[in-house]
Amino acid sequence: HSYSYSYRSRQPQHLTVDTLCKWHKIIGDNDIVPNAGKLRSSKKVRAGSTVFTHPNNVEEELKKFCHCFQDLEQRLFGPSSVFARSSMNMNMNMNMNMNP
Repeated sequence: HSYSYSYRSRQPQHLTVDTLCKWHKIIGDNDIVPNAGKLRSSKKVRAGSTVFTHPNNVEEELKKFCHCFQDLEQRLFGPSSVFARSSMNMNMNMNMNMNP
């Protein structure tokens, strides 16, 4: 978690499948997760008995996830977001207080 946050704060780019694979390789380290950092090509993606997708769909599903994440990021932190407007209002208030 702290690694992903510090990475995001240094990188102005959007989340991509390639970035997810790089993080997976770092976190999985090949000792914990065999083939960490590589897209599945043979095993079903599952947790316990719940199957999420077929291996042929992994890349497409990750692209969809990244696109949804980018949309969310834009809504939360884009120029017309609540956070951006709030930050702008705070800056305006601070400037008004500093320049009577």
